[in-house]
Amino acid sequence: MKKLVKKILTVVLILSLCLTLNVSALSGLELKTDKEFISFNEDSKKVAEIFKSDSSEIAEYCKAEGIEYLAVNEKNTKQIRITSKQNEFTSSVINISGLSNDKISALLPELLGDSNIKGEIIEKNGQKFIRTDILSTDSGGKYRITEYITVADKESIVLSFYTGENEDDSYIEACFESFSADGFKDNQTEKKLSVWQYALPIIIAVFVAVILVIGITIIIDLKRKDDEPQETENE
Repeated sequence: MKKLVKKILTVVLILSLCLTLNVSALSGLELKTDKEFISFNEDSKKVAEIFKSDSSEIAEYCKAEGIEYLAVNEKNTKQIRITSKQNEFTSSVINISGLSNDKISALLPELLGDSNIKGEIIEKNGQKFIRTDILSTDSGGKYRITEYITVADKESIVLSFYTGENEDDSYIEACFESFSADGFKDNQTEKKLSVWQYALPIIIAVFVAVILVIGITIIIDLKRKDDEPQETENE
């Protein structure tokens, strides 16, 4: 009987672990970059050297600006940033993918913060983004800013690429394709979840049936053991 109880507990533990792994695998921010980039999370000291700054100052700056991810190449001619912020507008929108393209176009000035900036509405696996490209100049020279802006899970999430003049920008598309975060609409994941929603009730039903069979078997075995002494006495 003890062995049987251990088996039941093992089955329950395995099922619980599987459910936990499925939930945790869907969370978090993901971004794949080329090997030339060094992220602040992985090597804050090296990034601070490239920026000619202090790592604590960079950390404070990222916290104040809502920068979730920061990466740069050795020459500081390319930068990647992910910024997230929340306000009344993003809280009301929840997820931009639920809006029509016409509605998004009407909201562009508020989303971009500048009516002079033009954006292109694109979609990646169900999640909608606004892509913008602008040229800028600072003390380091001319550079191009490419941004993918979206609203998901009541937050504005911006993936920004800063590319120096005459630098190869082919890394942008590949990097964007790997970009995902909590709250993003994901057609592939939704299909998997749909299958899981149909399969889960069947798994639960089978599991309950097994438990019932085991329970009935235990009751029968216990009853037989209770009847054995009486049969011996009668003999």
